[in-house]
Amino acid sequence: MSYASTRVTPDQLADLRQQFNLFVRDVRNLTDFLSDADLRQRPKNRGWSIAECIQHLTATNHLYIPILNSALQGAPAGNGPYKMDWRGRLLKWVLEPPYRSKVKTIPGLEPKIGDISRVLPDFVVSQIQFVDAIAPWEGRALDKVLITSPFNKRFRYNIYSLFNVVAAHQQRHLWQAHRVKEEIERK
Repeated sequence: MSYASTRVTPDQLADLRQQFNLFVRDVRNLTDFLSDADLRQRPKNRGWSIAECIQHLTATNHLYIPILNSALQGAPAGNGPYKMDWRGRLLKWVLEPPYRSKVKTIPGLEPKIGDISRVLPDFVVSQIQFVDAIAPWEGRALDKVLITSPFNKRFRYNIYSLFNVVAAHQQRHLWQAHRVKEEIERK
């Protein structure tokens, strides 16, 4: 499923919020009618299960929300159109499905599934919180504020890039989860 908007609009933040809301709908559709065992089932290639992909996205949202809130302090005013910087474009390209390369995550974001019944609601809450963290950036110069990547302290990119990188990251793991579901359905 492709989420990328092909049209150019003056409200790039609204487009991003819509995209993140579509991810919630996709996760709900993806998990409908699957058993707990199906959600925990890892693919033959030993990748992550559907539940692990979703839990990882939840953990990633929780990682980025404080970064967004902190970067907002002192962010200059500005309006779009916004542009991704080259580092953000590169990272987005690496993360978008289909995989161009495997990327190892940091230990704190490795999925750890406890109560399987919490995976979907926890993701939905984290996604709402992430979208809420986007709202205060309205009227700010998204492409002028840099953050340091939590994955590589030498890597910095702008806030507009961050939003697009997170969207590409979610696309990547939802694509991965869909491949697992297809494998389950072929059994």
